[in-house]
Amino acid sequence: MEHTSSDLNRPVGMANGATGMAQTVVDQVTEKAGVVADTFRSTTDYVRNHDVKAMGRDVENLVKRYPGQALLASAVLGFFVARAMRSRA
Repeated sequence: MEHTSSDLNRPVGMANGATGMAQTVVDQVTEKAGVVADTFRSTTDYVRNHDVKAMGRDVENLVKRYPGQALLASAVLGFFVARAMRSRA
């Protein structure tokens, strides 16, 4: 059986392709980690710069602006709180 140069270079090409895919995954994870870090910074700054009354007003405004989503979020939060309390009992 005779091997052509393309047959001999196939493993090298596959390795280069895998390396490229791995780098793409690393780049995507790095980008997402940066987004998460920025969100944490933004949240921390918000909590530092607002008192409880101001945060309450902001929540109230969000509930008025998005009542359906607020109801859904409340139901999901209530489910998880009830489940956590039940597992402790």
